[in-house]
Amino acid sequence: MRRARKRLTTWGIATVVLMFCGAGAVSVLTAFEHAAAQSKRRSGYYDSEYSQSKRRAARRERRRSGRPPLDIPLPVRPTEAPKSASKTKDTKAAPDAKAGKDEKNAKDAKDAAEAPPPDEWPQTQIVTALRECIRLLGPIAAEIEVEEPIKNAACGAPAPVLLKRVGSVNPVTLSPPATVNCPMVVALHRWVETELQPQAERLLGSRIVSLSNVSAYSCRMRNGSAIAKLSEHALANAIDIGRFETADGQTISVAADWGPTERDIARSEADAPGARSGKGKAKESDEMAPEPKRVAARRTVSLRRGEIPLPERRPEPKKSEAKSVAKEDEKEREILKPSTSVKAEFLKRVHEQACGMFGTVLGPEANEAHRDHFHLDLAPRRRRSFCE
Repeated sequence: MRRARKRLTTWGIATVVLMFCGAGAVSVLTAFEHAAAQSKRRSGYYDSEYSQSKRRAARRERRRSGRPPLDIPLPVRPTEAPKSASKTKDTKAAPDAKAGKDEKNAKDAKDAAEAPPPDEWPQTQIVTALRECIRLLGPIAAEIEVEEPIKNAACGAPAPVLLKRVGSVNPVTLSPPATVNCPMVVALHRWVETELQPQAERLLGSRIVSLSNVSAYSCRMRNGSAIAKLSEHALANAIDIGRFETADGQTISVAADWGPTERDIARSEADAPGARSGKGKAKESDEMAPEPKRVAARRTVSLRRGEIPLPERRPEPKKSEAKSVAKEDEKEREILKPSTSVKAEFLKRVHEQACGMFGTVLGPEANEAHRDHFHLDLAPRRRRSFCE
């Protein structure tokens, strides 16, 4: 009996404890359910637009895209307009912003097209030109000074050099030094070694020691004109030589020693007697025409016996008139001829031999602009050099 009572008492106490615990658990669960229901109401869980299936789909999409939940507000970027703006304002501002952006892009493109290119050579082009200079100048003898790249619109050269002396056996000094490109240095070296010095020793009896540099690099058009094509001087691809000096002191000047050009000779022939137009032809026809016979007028002269009639004399010209007529006749008879001096022959020989080594060779026979110097350049030609 005592044992039975003990058991009943234990079971009763346990039942009471369980009842109290169950009531607490139920109350706790009820509180949690109530809080969840309130959160669902606040978030619109029970609305028809946000059904459970749609919520799950939206949750899956957010997980895929990596975006935060909808209840977390996204930060406003500095470049974006705030989301709180009204739809009407957005719809009006969007086309205006797009139009302004397109206008700005068009203006930038126009400015970029109109902006002049930078006056500097690309680094790759400079390196390539320097390597070519090393390859060309290695086998020859020339005293040079490497200069900075020159770029002035269409003028300039990526690797110009200041040429001071050229030649191996009999070097020639350029006075003053000339700014040219490396291919011009090679062409001048070949001309000096193979043609200039041999002709000087054969005709003048002495070697050339100095060349007078009239012009080298110069950003200009041909013949100094404003409408002609770009000169080779603008590319450091040409040089003008006006005078040669020998070791024994001789000076050979293109202007003074070349002699009359073909233009001068043709002009003198045109001014000679019988070659003039108009007045000359009339004079020649007058000279060729036969003179009319003069008929003496009959005069009745009373002569005494023993008197002899004297013939009539013509009036003699004055001395001043005779001298002026003689001078005019001498001028008319003077016809120019090509010079046959040794210096003239030397100039014409070296001019002729340069035609096979340069692209363009111009001298006094070309025009009046080149009467006093030789122009040598390496302009590319399709068939052969242009020489005058």
